[in-house]
Amino acid sequence: MAASASTYANLLAHGISPAGDVAPVFELFAGDTPKPATDQGQMADGVACSQFQVLMHDAEGKLVPLLTAGDYATGGYVVGGQPLAAASITVNGHVITFITSGTPDVDEVLVGATTALTAQGIRDVINSDPELYASTASGTGTTVTLTAIAEGTAGNSITTVETVADAGFTVAGATLTGANAAEDVPSGDATAVSCQAVAAATPGAFVPVYVAGCFNHEALLWPAGLATLRTRKLAFERSRGIVVKQLL
Repeated sequence: MAASASTYANLLAHGISPAGDVAPVFELFAGDTPKPATDQGQMADGVACSQFQVLMHDAEGKLVPLLTAGDYATGGYVVGGQPLAAASITVNGHVITFITSGTPDVDEVLVGATTALTAQGIRDVINSDPELYASTASGTGTTVTLTAIAEGTAGNSITTVETVADAGFTVAGATLTGANAAEDVPSGDATAVSCQAVAAATPGAFVPVYVAGCFNHEALLWPAGLATLRTRKLAFERSRGIVVKQLL
């Protein structure tokens, strides 16, 4: 499991140490190809970043954190009561059925001993195939928060339906909601990873950034909506030097 970003020492623009040692000695790295390389960039006016935050360039060529949660539609369920056998929910047009015994199939959730375990089962099914359900699932306890994997208002049409009779099981709405129009620079244009945290300043502060390297995706700071390795790989799809992988 990756260490928290806050446990890493500050990194210099030319490497982890003043001598320029960029050997993959932290959980930050998931491989040694491509070799880590750093540069400096300027943050947008009034914008801060955290250490190891995924960055992109805005329309003026300055660095900003990769999108925001508001660019992705959200919604979901609260499992306040246990569903009966054969009850179901529908996400993006695909039915997920509840069973009360046996081994669940790929589109089934075994009702747990507690409502929290049932909620975890829902999250696990959706996260097993985010492309099918067009969303990822997060949350704690009895809350299942769905976030569209597609940026922009298209996510507002992702259906969320439930046929659970128990009054305590609720759905936030018929579809995911809340996404704004897509930004000028899409999520696929993630271009850098910050080496250090910088505070908001005007004009924007300069920050050392990684422009190449093979990173452990769990060690980086991502926006809501990019919760799986697949979607995180796609974020850097157009990058010439950065790849993200699972730490082995």
